[in-house]
Amino acid sequence: MKYTVNIYEVSTEKDKKLRAFAAVTFGDSFKVTGITIREGRLGNLYVSMPQYPTGEKDEQNKPIYSDVFFPKTTDFSTALRGEILEAYQERVEGKNEVDLTYGEEDFDYYVQVVNNRDLSNTTKAYARLVIGDVFVVNQISVKRSFAGNNFVAMPSQRRMVEGKAEYQDICYPVTKDFHDRLQGDIMSQFEQNREKLRSAKEKAR
Repeated sequence: MKYTVNIYEVSTEKDKKLRAFAAVTFGDSFKVTGITIREGRLGNLYVSMPQYPTGEKDEQNKPIYSDVFFPKTTDFSTALRGEILEAYQERVEGKNEVDLTYGEEDFDYYVQVVNNRDLSNTTKAYARLVIGDVFVVNQISVKRSFAGNNFVAMPSQRRMVEGKAEYQDICYPVTKDFHDRLQGDIMSQFEQNREKLRSAKEKAR
């Protein structure tokens, strides 16, 4: 699998431990952003994936967060995090771009879709994308628009743009071809799941 790591150094008073942002593009097809390089308490650098609140709380009643996307295997996690830190160390004028490979060069993927049984909810299904069987993207969803149409929504986060709060996708297809393929795969599995639910209800009558 071919992929590209991009580094963007930052400096902000609001987050003094933040050193840089990183993005990874898999197979020139799908890009994940919002990865951060941070400084730990002992001065060590580490890589952190963007997170979202799960809606659950721990024993101290604090919100539990989960990674939006993450390496699926220990081997790829070690490789990717190490490569991101190395790319940061070798940055020039605050930036760097490194082309890398892992395992087979072919870009392959599959999707997993779980339909929401609460039919009144505007989120009709939850999907995950698995790239090369080593990287997982959660928080993809099938939503219902005000016009009554179903569409695929990518994970997004609230960001400040020119002083205004906006929701922006933090991972997304890079090309129209892969955009159409991915959306088609997700919607196809979503419709198959709906048909199975319909059949199960009819048999239960």
